[in-house]
Amino acid sequence: MIKSKPCARPGAPVGVALAALVVCLVPCLAPASAVASTVSGHIVGPDGAAVEGAQVFIESGMDADLIRAVTGSQGQFAFQGVAAGRAGVFAIADGQAFGGRTVTVGTDDAVTGVGIRLEPAGNIQGTVSNEDGEAVEGARITRVALLGSDPVGIPLAKLQAFGFEEPRSGAGGAFSVGRLPQGRQIALKIGHPQYAQKGVEGVTVGTENVRVALDPGTLVRGEVVSRDGYPVNNASVVFTNAEPPHDSVLSQSNSQGEFAVRLGEGAYAFRADAGRYSSPAWQQIGVSREHPQIRVTITVAAKGRITGEILDASTQEPVAGARLRLDAQGSRAAVVRTGASGRFSVDATVGENILRFESAAGYQPPSDRAFRVMVSEEEEVELPTMWLARVPAFRVEVVDAEMEPAPGVVITVLRPAQFGWRVTDADGAATIQVAALPEDGPIIGLAEHPDRPEGALFALERQDAGGARVQLLPLETVTGRVVDGRGRGLQGAAVAGMLYEDAETASVPLWRTVSQSDGRFEWPAAPARTPLQIVAAAGAHSGGAEDVYVTGESGEMEVALSGAGQGDSLLGKLLEWEGLPRLSGPPPEGDGRPMVLVYCAAAEAEMTAAGVAAAAEVWERLGVGAAVVADGPVELSSAGAPVLQGAPPGAARTYVLDSGGTVVFETFGLPPLQAVRGLAASE
Repeated sequence: MIKSKPCARPGAPVGVALAALVVCLVPCLAPASAVASTVSGHIVGPDGAAVEGAQVFIESGMDADLIRAVTGSQGQFAFQGVAAGRAGVFAIADGQAFGGRTVTVGTDDAVTGVGIRLEPAGNIQGTVSNEDGEAVEGARITRVALLGSDPVGIPLAKLQAFGFEEPRSGAGGAFSVGRLPQGRQIALKIGHPQYAQKGVEGVTVGTENVRVALDPGTLVRGEVVSRDGYPVNNASVVFTNAEPPHDSVLSQSNSQGEFAVRLGEGAYAFRADAGRYSSPAWQQIGVSREHPQIRVTITVAAKGRITGEILDASTQEPVAGARLRLDAQGSRAAVVRTGASGRFSVDATVGENILRFESAAGYQPPSDRAFRVMVSEEEEVELPTMWLARVPAFRVEVVDAEMEPAPGVVITVLRPAQFGWRVTDADGAATIQVAALPEDGPIIGLAEHPDRPEGALFALERQDAGGARVQLLPLETVTGRVVDGRGRGLQGAAVAGMLYEDAETASVPLWRTVSQSDGRFEWPAAPARTPLQIVAAAGAHSGGAEDVYVTGESGEMEVALSGAGQGDSLLGKLLEWEGLPRLSGPPPEGDGRPMVLVYCAAAEAEMTAAGVAAAAEVWERLGVGAAVVADGPVELSSAGAPVLQGAPPGAARTYVLDSGGTVVFETFGLPPLQAVRGLAASE
């Protein structure tokens, strides 16, 4: 039965003048919950030693105040009363640069072990000008984002309250920002009352010639009013760009409920929050230079709260990390996750709201995924407990052509896409576990024999959880050519073999590679009698060949991309990688033996390293080494595979190299075992 109880009344707003712009790297939503959680961790210096006396801050949303803590003798810190949602935790110490992490805090949660390593300090310098090239004085560097595997925003504007200086451009438009980690990639946000907010990405700390060009943008004026038409003062108004990196601009209503911001071109979502009152949901607006001024009205309503808990149907234990979405008036209002207690709490405006279950890793969705909830002012509505059943584990038994168990077979899960392999045991069996069952069809996997050119595609339905048998069949080689509008070979196009099921089911990529210098492509591990769609893309151009049914006589196909230009392929070329700096894991063992190099984003380094480490056990038996190459700095507590730093050298993301360092195969993700086997056999 749904029950309610009084909700704590937030403090009433007070009137202030129109505030200057504040910017944010990511969409920092208003806290979804008023239930307080805790965040704790430790700070270390460049040498790994604990830093005592470091200042640590937490920011729980772009319109939230900073909370400060000071580290103890062991570098430890702790924050109490943290609102649920995404929060930036960052630190600074004498002689060191800012460092930080972004954490996700659940309702009634305790986030522990947040480790931050501070680095040597550097700075950047540059100039700010307008669209006519004239210097702009008084531009504020309001926020710096530290990019990499775990980006975090440093709100320089808010730090003024703690004695820090907010950088501004001086005479000639010159500015300088210090106390940044030397060599780190960062992004800047620049604000000025007469210009639209400007973001600059991909700046390396140490750069002395950053150029920032501001333009007036569009002046957006508006007012925040209650449902009965009264102006609402001191409301935080946030506009978030719909395009990555989803920059946000914050303003505040004055005593008449009015506000004003300048926005660059683009599509924006916006809403307002004023303590007891908030927008029921996000509204949309399009901004273009054709309209130098736009006026909007934001209606806010009194709030209540929706709470509940999600438990494991079998063990009755809490389910942490479950994601729920609140909708109001047909639009998204908030997203909330359960904490370690399995509980959630989300503010909702008066009237009808819909709370939808979206996902929980390892669990199936409940039979009723949406609750229609009526909320009254200052009311707390407790929903019935939501019980979740775990996603079943699937046991797959692989047999060869003679129906004998096939040990050591490599299994790749294609849908839902998972990075990494599973390997069958001595009985030819393997267990497949997915975070969530696909909604558009069965689980699809690919099995490859470790010693012979044999493999098989298989599909698992819910009823197959008790066990399924897969028989290996011969693998075939698919070949073809990508050409431009004149029939000339097109190099560097991404080519994929898509497994096509039916009109109602999304195609699944079975393989992906890159066309060679003459436009040719080849894939040596396509299961026989498989229906495929061959598609190719180069930049904004894409196309497809006639569907093919893979047999030994499939023949060669051709994909035409009219208007596309030449790209990059490293096939047959030397790839210099030995000098790349090592970030984590054991030293790579190249030194004259074949290698598999898997390039990835820094944020994906941990997942990629785990997958490569498992695959490397198979490759090692073939005398082939492996390494992960991240595109930015990353710090991993442990990595079973070497993790280096470097940018992808071409269109592909995975390269198989012979013992001389020449590329012999290009793909995305893990390469087919047949390509690595063929290399090992030729060495």
